[in-house]
This record gives sequence, structure tokens and C-alpha cells, in this order.
Amino acid sequence: MWGINGHVDNSDGMGYRGDSRLAEVWSFEGNAHLIAAAPELLEACKLAIPWLSKAIESGAFSECAGPSVADRALEAMIAAIAKAEGEQA
Repeated sequence: MWGINGHVDNSDGMGYRGDSRLAEVWSFEGNAHLIAAAPELLEACKLAIPWLSKAIESGAFSECAGPSVADRALEAMIAAIAKAEGEQA
């Protein structure tokens, strides 16, 4: 809550405006949104991998972003899934 002179009321330990601790608060909020969306993001990656793999194999990206971009995206999704499931990629 904003207090005197535009500073954050520190009674909840959130820090003051201009203080690096306030950036941490915003980071925590962003992390909370990411954590809340994690199950849906994981499922979306799992659904996209077979499609992307087939598209790469068929040469669907040969005239646009290029296969290297699609390959990197596929590798990133596989690694993210492994990390989310506690495995090593």
C-alpha cells in the first residue's frame, strides 16, 4: 500500500519505491503468474511437439524461418518439458 511521500508502507516487508526490493516484489508477482500458467504451458508444449516434429521432417519451414529456428524451438520445448518433469534433457 502506498504511504507518505509515495513510499510503500513497509509494514508488510515489501520495500520502498526505488528500492531494489520493489523490483523483487514485481518479479515475485510475475513468477506467480508463470507458476499459475505452468500446467497449461506444459500441456501446450506436449501438444506442439509432434506437430512441430512432423513439420520439420516434411520441410515445412524451408521457405520461412528456416529449419534451424524450428529445430531450436523443438529442442527448447523438449528441454522445458524434461525440466518441468524433473528429468534431464
